[in-house]
Amino acid sequence: EQGHAESQYQLALLYERGDGVPKDPIETVAWLQRAAAQDHANAQQLLGEKFASGEGVPKNNSEAIKWFRKAAESGSVAAQSNLGFMYATGAGVEKNLTEAASWFRKSADAGNAVGQLNLGLLFQSGQGTEQNFPEAAKWYEQAANKKHALAQQNLATLYANGQGVEQDLGKAGQIKRGHAAWAEVTPRGFDGLFDPFGSAVIAMGNAIAPPD
Repeated sequence: EQGHAESQYQLALLYERGDGVPKDPIETVAWLQRAAAQDHANAQQLLGEKFASGEGVPKNNSEAIKWFRKAAESGSVAAQSNLGFMYATGAGVEKNLTEAASWFRKSADAGNAVGQLNLGLLFQSGQGTEQNFPEAAKWYEQAANKKHALAQQNLATLYANGQGVEQDLGKAGQIKRGHAAWAEVTPRGFDGLFDPFGSAVIAMGNAIAPPD
């Protein structure tokens, strides 16, 4: 309570998990706000997620954008990916797929699996950047190596179709068999963005739905 940002952030995590204290989304947000106000990047990133999802606080995409941007500019790779998603879907900000691709790339270059997946989706679809199947395959593979199911699905599809990689049905099947959750993954991944707030797939096209 005396203003130590890291301690405030850790207390927020305890309330979020219910670890040693009752699980309390409102207390989680309260302590995140205190830490975020002191420029704690991880607190800013998580606070942005709370505003984007409406967990423990009224949903407010504009506030989510504010905190994601602060954290992203401080180097939070998760915030960079989330900010890209907000630009891609027009949630709390004017839709801008070029700006989305820029933030996804920052996150992807730093090794964030969701950033890598969503950058791959933009390269595959040619939205926000020139269509480039080899680049899509590269980023899907990096996310797939981190066990992201949707990236594995999309990479397998590229191998099955010979898009950006040499066609290899055996490798496509191997990738499919390598993930137990394959059957649970929506097949719409090739046509949409992965939603980091709801683990859903947001359809790409003329009307991209914002996160719920």
